[in-house]
Amino acid sequence: MPSVAYVTSATPWLANPETLALMPVGDAGVLEVMFGKRRIRRACLGTVLKLPLTQVTLVEGIVIAVIAAIMLARPQT
Repeated sequence: MPSVAYVTSATPWLANPETLALMPVGDAGVLEVMFGKRRIRRACLGTVLKLPLTQVTLVEGIVIAVIAAIMLARPQT
């Protein structure tokens, strides 16, 4: 789970590539739902707060993938 690795800062060498590999897959699913005009709720708090998938969900996923790519490109100290 990348989130645990990020919180603990234990294995960024593993979390960043894993995040970079998984986020585009999730973003493709969000695009499919958005263009298919289906309405589903977000997984995080969607069932509690009734939050639908929107462009914000897509932007969030893209930004996370970009941050992971930047962290992979920077030299490790």
